[in-house]
Amino acid sequence: MSKRARFLAKHPNRFFMDADNRPELLNYLQELEWLSKEEAILHVETPGDGNMNYLLRLKTSLRTVILKQARPWVEKYDQIEAPSDRALVEAAFYTAVKPYPTLQEQMPKLLAMDPNARILMLEDLGTGSDYTSIYQDVTLAQSDLIQIVQYLSTLHKVRVSRPSEFTNPVMRTLNHLHIFVLPLQRENANNLAVITPGLEKEALRVQQQRRYVESVRILGDFYLQDGKTLIHGDFFPGSWLQTSQGPKIIDPEFCFLGFSEFDLGILIAHLFLGQHTKSLVGLVLDQYAEQSTRSLTTAQENKILQFAGVEIMRRILGVAQLPLICSLEQKRVLLAQSMELVLSPSSLKQL
Repeated sequence: MSKRARFLAKHPNRFFMDADNRPELLNYLQELEWLSKEEAILHVETPGDGNMNYLLRLKTSLRTVILKQARPWVEKYDQIEAPSDRALVEAAFYTAVKPYPTLQEQMPKLLAMDPNARILMLEDLGTGSDYTSIYQDVTLAQSDLIQIVQYLSTLHKVRVSRPSEFTNPVMRTLNHLHIFVLPLQRENANNLAVITPGLEKEALRVQQQRRYVESVRILGDFYLQDGKTLIHGDFFPGSWLQTSQGPKIIDPEFCFLGFSEFDLGILIAHLFLGQHTKSLVGLVLDQYAEQSTRSLTTAQENKILQFAGVEIMRRILGVAQLPLICSLEQKRVLLAQSMELVLSPSSLKQL
């Protein structure tokens, strides 16, 4: 069954956005008055891979915009169901950060939303790539990293007026499953032997470490708890765009009111995965504390490093694989680092 047929079977009265059906798209956009009657569509393309959502870059006779539809599955792995309501949560996120100029400058602007079709129209930030090149011997510039940390420290100060808009329970449960649960299950539908021959044996060694598995479970329970901090929820290099104005942050559909340690842990994990020096990890913690105008407690730093350890593990053993250029031995070292971060975070503070 085609994606269109699957979509319409589930949502018969919802518009299905499709780059290959330009007349239908033009009619839809003009009916919503997102485009004027005089505005012609000159070009439609799909920017990037579109991990979670279906994306279009739309060039008209007047401007270029991004259209983003949340379908009832993960776009890159359409066998995985995901709530299309994530578009509503993302729209609420853009509204919540509006009073914060620093955040506005580092994100696309929300131009319009169709809550029925779960489609957002966003400012086009250009054709710059994301930062996943850091996994391929490209060093993340310190100036860019400082701006990325500045974004995070400012985001974590946001006070939302409607907390009920940011519970995001289904997306949080989906993330929990793929970060804390499935990678440590022996039957998780991920063919590790195809990804890296011999990796399945390394996975088994990790899965047999009871203390580690239990610690990951406890961290997962903490992740599911309600907090008071608005977090991005998926703060990895695929959610950072390189532009001529510096790094921009995208894709906050996993956001919810939780704990800042999770976002920071994800960020730090990807510095380790990119083989960056521990000094950059120390820079993240120092810059975050400085820009937040309050020091991180020892307990917070430990939790950050533990979340980093879990993220390293799930990116090697889980379904959400990265473009890592890593041998089996390098992945073995990263998994050992994951265990050390989770079980003995205080021992890695000589950053």
